[in-house]
Amino acid sequence: GLTPSVGLLSEVKKNVSIPVFCMLRPRSGDFCYSSHEIASLKIDMKLLYDTGADGFVFGALKDDYTLDYNTCKIFIQCIERNIEWTFHRAFDFVQHPTSIHDTLNLLKDVGFSRILTTGGGQDVSSSLKDLFKLVCKIISCRHQDSSWWWG
Repeated sequence: GLTPSVGLLSEVKKNVSIPVFCMLRPRSGDFCYSSHEIASLKIDMKLLYDTGADGFVFGALKDDYTLDYNTCKIFIQCIERNIEWTFHRAFDFVQHPTSIHDTLNLLKDVGFSRILTTGGGQDVSSSLKDLFKLVCKIISCRHQDSSWWWG
């Protein structure tokens, strides 16, 4: 998905009673954004927020496909009220320099409360085993430390 227009969000909000999360993504392709794309997305985000977005789906990577922690943090800090943030499928492309556990901790620290992932494959059905392993890892970490990760 890509960033929706303000008009689309406005129409959706008029017709549904569930929370609406907006994707912040300027184009298809990789998740390494230029300074111009980031500036444009920040404007879109503020307009979507003012139109009633209940949350945002966003993710940014550096050129080496590691998590772009600083860009993610800047976006989350741009919004005054506490809303939900989902790290999108950029997660499937992250090169974990140390471990998935460390990447998950970084995402939690920056302010994400959810991950949108297929488990690393083209779609969920082709990655069910990897997705199951990821969920087991999160459950295992939460069992060891109840404050770890979400919830």
